[in-house]
This record gives sequence, structure tokens and C-alpha cells, in this order.
Amino acid sequence: MNITVFGGTGGTGLLVIQKALDKGYCVTTFARTPSKIPIHHDHLRIVKGELTETDKTETAIKNAERS
Repeated sequence: MNITVFGGTGGTGLLVIQKALDKGYCVTTFARTPSKIPIHHDHLRIVKGELTETDKTETAIKNAERS
């Protein structure tokens, strides 16, 4: 499963990222400051940007599962 997490630098976001990776998911997170994400994993992709940058937002959600 491929998921995108917005707010991945906060406490809840970091927990969601870690739990998803532990379950074997591929995770993309969108962050203004990627250095605030201390998690390093082969299935973690970080997209740096602001929510107002629609091209970067689209990159972050590309290939995410829809439900």
C-alpha cells in the first residue's frame, strides 16, 4: 500500500509514518522542513515544499492509494 502523510514532522505524523512503515507500507510525507523527520527507511520518500506549491503537492500524492 502507498500512502501520503501531510503533517509528518509533528508527533502524530511521525507516529503514523513509523506505524505505516512497520506494516510494510510505502510512505510519502510532505514537509516544509524535511530535517525534522528523523526516520530513515527505504520505503520512505520525503517531498519538500509548502502546501501552496500545487506541483509539489501533486508529486506527494501521486501513486497514493485512494479510499
